Amino acid sequence: MISSRQPLVQPDLLEILTCPACGTGPLRLTPPEAPTPELACPSCRATYGFANGIPLLYKDDFAWAPKQRESQGWVEMWKSIGLYDQDLPISVELPFGSTTEPWITIERMFRAALFQMDLRGGERVLDIGAGEGWAAQHFAQRGANAVAIDVVPDAKLGLGRAWGRMALTETSFDLLIGDNENLPLARDSFDIVFASNALHHHDNLGALFDSIFRVLKPGGRLITIGDPLAPIYLREHDVTDGDREKSFGIIERRRHLHEYVLAVWRAGFHGIHVEDDKTFWKRNGELYPWMDRERARFEGHATLGSTRLTRLLAWTMLRLPRPLAVVLMLYLREDPILLLSCTKPQPEPRRHPR
Repeated sequence: MISSRQPLVQPDLLEILTCPACGTGPLRLTPPEAPTPELACPSCRATYGFANGIPLLYKDDFAWAPKQRESQGWVEMWKSIGLYDQDLPISVELPFGSTTEPWITIERMFRAALFQMDLRGGERVLDIGAGEGWAAQHFAQRGANAVAIDVVPDAKLGLGRAWGRMALTETSFDLLIGDNENLPLARDSFDIVFASNALHHHDNLGALFDSIFRVLKPGGRLITIGDPLAPIYLREHDVTDGDREKSFGIIERRRHLHEYVLAVWRAGFHGIHVEDDKTFWKRNGELYPWMDRERARFEGHATLGSTRLTRLLAWTMLRLPRPLAVVLMLYLREDPILLLSCTKPQPEPRRHPR
């Protein structure tokens, strides 16, 4: 799917690529006539190869090991359920127009993300945990300069399928295999970082959000959708909906809301806003009656050993201002799904002495 005339790394991307080993850049691409294409760091002389035409920009160390296991795990899981060898067709419309889950829910959340992004064309957007690049494709179709990064280069289920998406839609976006906790990209490079169903595949939230914060421009935004949470009355290891993935070495976390909020705050983000996937589009006149109906599903659960406390929290939720009510809903619902957005603050202007 790669044109012989198309460079392996577009010049605009090459300008912002950095070395995962030493953090310096830009990297240098070997001449086209070289027998094996590589990206090389002029500082530490580390070199990086390609798979399916995609740069492999990661430091192969203990921090990468669980991502490598995860990459292999996705392939093994697809093979175990009989999907890997089916040569599934690429649907360039997804997540729009699907009549089946999880795409119905993903469409609702993705529309919320696009609404917040308000893409006008020319924005540089990084799609982390990009899968086969469906979100990056939609960003490119809206005029953005999109970069998709993932850990799976596979041509049947991973980022290798993105070449087919580009051919079918006559769009172009950049592809990378790398570590979201050590993004191989220059500081202050992106207007938006987007993640769909990706945060819960990371063990080290601190490193993840520090890395995202570094590559965002001042005033840039992080927008995430689709991460499942554990309700307040359950411990993380009591939530079992990701057990199949874990059996294949895939990282599956079910954190409580405050773990994400504290991690982005510690990374330096401001303007932190959270929603449940069911609340974003509801106006207050719809939201509070819906929450009143929802509480029947969770009032029987014991919080800190007491159903009275759960009922008290539900009663309080219905009387709080919307932002706080939504936060409580994210703690109390049986199956909450997080939508999170926040902003990298602008630097404070220097004060000149009089």
